[in-house]
Amino acid sequence: MAFLKYIFILLCGTLLAPCSARAVTAAMQDVKFAFIGKFAYYVGWPPQSFESESSPLRICIAGNSGVSEAFKSYSTKIAYSRQIQAVWITGAAEADSCHILFVSDGADAALTRKIIKAVEKSPVLTVGDSPDFLEQGGIIRFDVAEKRVSFAINATAAKRNALAISAKLLSLARKAP
Repeated sequence: MAFLKYIFILLCGTLLAPCSARAVTAAMQDVKFAFIGKFAYYVGWPPQSFESESSPLRICIAGNSGVSEAFKSYSTKIAYSRQIQAVWITGAAEADSCHILFVSDGADAALTRKIIKAVEKSPVLTVGDSPDFLEQGGIIRFDVAEKRVSFAINATAAKRNALAISAKLLSLARKAP
């Protein structure tokens, strides 16, 4: 619940402070990255997803997402006793080395399809914010409406990728179309 309080405080500060559209967009990206970091605690990966007990949890970004302080700060965090490794990737060939992969709306549709296809049936949690991300086979899609971030989950795609999403996270998600 502390996670939800953090998001609420962050959103309230964003909504109440007079700022430019660019600042609001940057704040929304930071909120998305805060969510992504917390998703790691509510998703279970098969043991073979990691080379060893000390292997890092890799959170990757594909596409033009802008530089986010929240994303850069991942490298100082730990999840499930694993150091988080934050990396940018440039193409589908690198996608299967990720545990969580954010495909930003800035990525073109062809790259998004290639990435989702490359990690199909691999234990990679795909997260995106393009309107048709779930229909393309992605697992979690962010939605921004009225300066609020919400998310929907494609549970079928999560099962296909051998990921276990906690009931708690599923209860916070909007129903996928």
